[in-house]
This record gives sequence, C-alpha cells and structure tokens, in this order.
Amino acid sequence: VLLLAEKEGKGFYISSSLWGNIGYDPFYLTTIKETPLDVWSEIKKLNFSYIRCHNLLSDGEWGGNVYSEDEDKNSVYDFSRVDEVIDRFLDVGLKPILEMDFMPDALAYGEIVRNYSGGAINWPSDYDKWWNLIYTLTNHLVKRYGIDEVKDWYFEIWNEPDLDKYYIGGGARNKELNKEGLMNFFKMYDYFADAVKSVDSELKVGGPGIAGREDFLKRFLEHVARERNYKTGEIGSSIDFISWHTYGNIDGILKKNIRINEMIDEYPKLRNKERLEDEWGPSITREREREMYTTSSEYFPAFLVKMIDGLIYNKDARPTLFLKWGRPINGWRPFFIEIRGYKFKLPIYFGYEVLKNIEGEAFSLKGTDFGDELHGFFVSNKNEIWVVVYNFNEDWRKKASNKEVKLFLKDLPSDKFKLTEYLIDDSHSNIRYVLSEMGKKVKDLTEEELKTLKKKNVCFKIEREVSAVNKELTLSFEMNGDSMRVFHLVGIDE
Repeated sequence: VLLLAEKEGKGFYISSSLWGNIGYDPFYLTTIKETPLDVWSEIKKLNFSYIRCHNLLSDGEWGGNVYSEDEDKNSVYDFSRVDEVIDRFLDVGLKPILEMDFMPDALAYGEIVRNYSGGAINWPSDYDKWWNLIYTLTNHLVKRYGIDEVKDWYFEIWNEPDLDKYYIGGGARNKELNKEGLMNFFKMYDYFADAVKSVDSELKVGGPGIAGREDFLKRFLEHVARERNYKTGEIGSSIDFISWHTYGNIDGILKKNIRINEMIDEYPKLRNKERLEDEWGPSITREREREMYTTSSEYFPAFLVKMIDGLIYNKDARPTLFLKWGRPINGWRPFFIEIRGYKFKLPIYFGYEVLKNIEGEAFSLKGTDFGDELHGFFVSNKNEIWVVVYNFNEDWRKKASNKEVKLFLKDLPSDKFKLTEYLIDDSHSNIRYVLSEMGKKVKDLTEEELKTLKKKNVCFKIEREVSAVNKELTLSFEMNGDSMRVFHLVGIDE
C-alpha cells in the first residue's frame, strides 16, 4: 500500500491539548487513595492538559464532602478534600474541569436518591443555599490558587443529567423529557453560573455533559440562549462552553459531533463557545472479552489515532478537546494494571506517550481514504515532521489484515533527519504479548518473572539518521492488524 505525505492548502493546527485529557468517577477516592504517587509521576510524563471527575460535591468516600448544616440549618462548608485533590492535579500538570455534582445530602430535595457512587442525584432543596455553596467554593478556589490559574479551568454543571441514573429529572432515552426535571435543571444551572461569574466574570461556566439525549441538549441550548433566567430574570444565561459525551465506533462519534456542532451553531450567541467532548472511548459493553480487548490491548491506541485522524479529516466534527474516561490504575479502562505490587503500563499509555509532543499543522495522508483500514496523518512544524499511520479494524472480532507499506514524504524542510520510530501492535509495546510469551497465568508468576516482565514493559522505539533526496524520503515497513506507527523526523543542520 502506498501512502503520500504532502501538504495541500492550510492544515488543521493541533497539539496534544486536543486529545490529552482524562477523567474518572471517584473525585477523592481514586485521586488520593487509589492512585499511588509513582503512578501520578508517570501520568505527568504524558503532558496531559485537563482532568474531570464525578462527585466533587458528593458526600461519602468518593466525594468532596463539601457541605453540611448545623442544628439550626446554617450552612457549613469544608473544602479540605477539594484542596487536596486539586493540589494533586496541579502537581502533575493537570488543570481541572470542575464537574459540580452530585448534590450534598443536606441540600438534596425530597427523599434522597443515590447512584452507584453513593452521591445524591436530587436537585437542591434551597436554591439560595445552592448559589451560596457554589459562590463560596469558587471564591475559595480563586483565593487559594489565584485568578490567573483558575480562569483556565472549566466550571461544569453536573454529569449526564439526561439520564435518570445521574439526575432524578433525567429519563430513559426513548421517553418524553421530564418537564419538572428540565425546569429544575435549568434553574440549578442559572444559579450555578451566576454564582461562579459573581466571583469573577473571566471564569468559564458551561455544561450540561449529556450522555446521548440530543433533545435534552437542544432544550438546554434554547434555555441559555433565549429563555428567561431563573436567577437574574433576564433573557439568557452565562455560558462559555457546551459539553457532551461519546462512546461507540469512530464513525458514530464523528456523526454525533457533527449533529451537536450544527445544533450549537443554530444559536448565534453560542457559535463562538468552546465545545468539550469530556467523556470519550470505545463502546461500553458488559461482554468481558470484548471490553478487555478494546481497552487493554493494541486496539485502544489505534482507536485513539483513528479519532484524531477523523477530526483532521472532518472539520465539522471537531470539538475543542476530547477526554478519555478511565482510571489511572486498575478498575475501569486504566493506563496501568498492578500485579502483586508491580505496576505495568498498558498499550494505551504508550499511545498517549508517543503522541504527547505533537504540535503543528496536520494533514491527512493520501493514497487511502479515511475509513479504510490503513490510513493516517502527518503534522508539520518548522523542521519537525510527525507521521502517524494505523492499520485498524474497529470490529474487535476482525483484525485488519497485515500490510506492506511504502510511505513517501515530499517537500521536507531538510535533506537530513534524526528519525525516531515508535510501534504499538500485538507484539510491541504490549504487556499482553510479553505475558503470553511467558506461557503462565498471572497468579503463577514468580518474583523473578515479574521483574523480567517489568523490564520488558517499555515502548518500542528505534532511532537513526536518514537522508532525503531533493527534500523527498521513502520509508518502507510492515503493519500488523490493530497497530500504529509514529515517525518523528527532526531536521539536522549541515
């Protein structure tokens, strides 16, 4: 298969801030209790930008435990857990998307309804107390971290309020929208946004982080753009970004992004707002074999680069950023697994690692089309070129066929380069492969075998010098199924 890297017109300027974002459910528990400092140190190396977590306001083990009331029903605030978590984020170079949920028990309306996290999914019983909680917390954060830092954060209302497992006013996808639930959500948002902006107008507010009900999002956009504000009485609500979530195949994800971008653009007030795809990943499934393969093997990094390629290919599908949902270590869709105290990087870690320094004008490769098994993109920045090639079939039961590839690069900035090549496939940068070669079950591994496994848990990398002829270069290589290669060329001055 022949591929051509050749600039045509103006490219899409990208950097790792587009894809280098992460999140998970337990705001406090996972950040402080479940993720060791050495894992956070490794996460820091990935040059991530933003992190988002559920349960900042929730009571219980997962949450921030920020609010209670004394015997006279006066509000009592405690932001010590929030400070501890945000300190950890900032220490490893992450800025927070502060997802304001779920409702503190003492502020929940009616009988408390909880989701799997233990957080209350009720709307507030007292909207003035809700406003005061958000204002007091936001003001505390600005005083502690400074407005120059906090103005880069995102203050987001709730998580997936279109679903009744996250908000009592949500509902099933095939049912009519809950009118009372919508009214209270809009009111909750208006008080929330006003409270944040009352601290400083530069702070960014938005939401609603829907799961899939685009009719819910449409009503939310209609409210913030054209309806009367429950807090101020004026028309419209403050909003700086709109957020939503996508899981599934890349084609479906891109089509959903296009629909939502078009929906947002129907409102002139909203056209210049940021767009956060702040949960993203392969299809969620209870089928264990499928879930394990698509999230812990070479499949996931190939899925990641196909997503980036799709955004380069289709400008109408682009968000400001998209964010991988999954824990740092162990549990749901992690970067690391732990075996008897030894921590091992999964292929998705290496996928983000080899992409972390990419920045520049991006173009699709020619020779095949986006949607074919073999495709990719290249990024140009002065005397540096990155070429990303993947060979990938999203049907987890049908790997892409192995392919011989010739890659032609034209109009290069130099005739001599330092070339670094990275490979992630079924036998490179893959802890699953090393384990299979040992031929033993994990529980039967000896201490020495675990040490050997640790030494081999590295990203495959080759460095060499290459010469171009008349600013053109040809690279030949093989691509296994569900694989990705990255070529990083840095021009050498003669």
